[in-house]
Amino acid sequence: MNLNETIEKYKHLTEVCARTNYADKNSVKKHNQSVKMMYEIVNSLLEKYGGNGLVEFEKLLLVKENKTNVWVSVHLLEKLNPEKEAEKEALKIIREISKGNDSDALGFQYWLKNWEAKQK
Repeated sequence: MNLNETIEKYKHLTEVCARTNYADKNSVKKHNQSVKMMYEIVNSLLEKYGGNGLVEFEKLLLVKENKTNVWVSVHLLEKLNPEKEAEKEALKIIREISKGNDSDALGFQYWLKNWEAKQK
């Protein structure tokens, strides 16, 4: 797979996750497999595509469809060393979600606390 195909694959995986029906075991299984594959893409991104891979991946911060920007934000901050502007944008996205009143917000409140503690 080339870089463009890899980026498109990642976007497709976020779509699978966005369509998850948590009442359906098969749907949840597909979700979990998709998340695993996203991590594999992120973990090999720099090795396969170098700095250009990171630049192209950071562009996904602008893709709100299927919460792609949310997935990218987490993966950038957890697994990669993004440019400062991309790091700021990723944190902005996560902080915005953490202000809500749903389970996603609560999860990201904890995620932010853990991430910030690791930065000290």
